Amino acid sequence: MESTAKPKNPNIVKDDIVKTNKVESGYVEVFTCSLDNPLVNFLDMVGLGNDDAVGKSFETMVFECDEKGNVISWEDLDANNYKTEKEAELGHQKMVKKWELKVVNKINQ
Repeated sequence: MESTAKPKNPNIVKDDIVKTNKVESGYVEVFTCSLDNPLVNFLDMVGLGNDDAVGKSFETMVFECDEKGNVISWEDLDANNYKTEKEAELGHQKMVKKWELKVVNKINQ
């Protein structure tokens, strides 16, 4: 995981690029923000928003990206919503772990 420092934009809680084997490009962006965010408003406007966000203040979204974080598709691969920033930070970390590439070494006997 290539973690970024907490962004200066107050609407963004966390933003990470995660190496994964679950998409063709090999990378996803795990992005957590306040629902009062231009990206969220744009996704709602083009019909890609999350209807489960009613009554929530924060959302984590997962998008396919390249290794530099350039989004390849704005379609949500995964998403969760939270009431508080603390819940959003914890949920973000869980989402990163869910999408992270896991390497398991097995010893053949």
